[in-house]
Amino acid sequence: SIDAIKRRTRAGMGRCQSGFCLPRTMEILSRELNLSMLEVSKSGGASAIVTNRTK
Repeated sequence: SIDAIKRRTRAGMGRCQSGFCLPRTMEILSRELNLSMLEVSKSGGASAIVTNRTK
């Protein structure tokens, strides 16, 4: 989950509060866990960050 990465690496705790690193972190998680970007959760379970795809 994104929160687990945040606790371990402090990604998302800077001045922009994940404004720049969140999309990249989600890309890395989805690639490494073989998930779609829609399946990456904030804190596990059904805590979705992205709910649908845009153009």
